Amino acid sequence: MLKTEEMLKNLEDLINTPSVVGFYPEIHKKLSEMVGNLGYELEFDNKRTAYVRIPGKDSS
Repeated sequence: MLKTEEMLKNLEDLINTPSVVGFYPEIHKKLSEMVGNLGYELEFDNKRTAYVRIPGKDSS
């Protein structure tokens, strides 16, 4: 589990990443790395919205 300080640093890093509205390749790259380090994958829909699917104990 991430520590509060690490989460705040990651959030600050994402906020300070230059990006044009609607065009986020640098942020997506950083998010993919962060999510990958936690053992998950980043998925995108057709509008390039990022999602992380975290399995639970009960899928119902």
